[in-house]
Amino acid sequence: NMVLTPGARIFGRIRVEGDTQVALSNLQVNLPPADLSSGFGFLEASVKADGSFLLPNVSDGEYRVDVWDLPEDCYLKSAGLGGESVLETSLKVSSGQAAGSLEIVLSTAGGRVEGAVTKEGQPFGGAHVVLVPEASRRDRTRLFKLASTDQYGHFILRGIAPGDYKLFAWEELESGAYQDPEFLKRYEEQGEALRVEENSRLGAQLKLIPPEAKSP
Repeated sequence: NMVLTPGARIFGRIRVEGDTQVALSNLQVNLPPADLSSGFGFLEASVKADGSFLLPNVSDGEYRVDVWDLPEDCYLKSAGLGGESVLETSLKVSSGQAAGSLEIVLSTAGGRVEGAVTKEGQPFGGAHVVLVPEASRRDRTRLFKLASTDQYGHFILRGIAPGDYKLFAWEELESGAYQDPEFLKRYEEQGEALRVEENSRLGAQLKLIPPEAKSP
């Protein structure tokens, strides 16, 4: 016989460092599975105005912690459960264990990168600009940032978490391709290395990566 047991109830709270005018009720706490190929879906919880939230039925497994709909200059700074950090590792949920309170800290001091993309010396509009975290952190989808250039070739990326990144500008890019390690391997040397700190304001001038030649 199949026995169904209720999942864990995870209570939590979000607090903000910096600008305390952030509307917490606009946010969503999201728990994607640590292994995206596991077949488990994403778990979501709406945040109340006081920063509290509840994930009522969390199955056993390992999850990442993310927060959606952040303001432009905001980033997810820390997440802890029972005094243990679960932001750079994973949140482990096991039946019969008290999950405790998930404490999340946001910061409004995210970094910013602004610049332009050129093709043959001329500004290029519609380029796909992608900020990619260092190789050891590329399984954390929250760290990737995307933008398109305007008619003047200009772009801006905001709310960047501190760390090491590479910045790319593609003329053509399939959806989600930048998260494929094999795809990135082909372009690794064409990315511009950046070190982002809290409140940093960086500039970048990028050359467009042309489309790959297609077989006839």
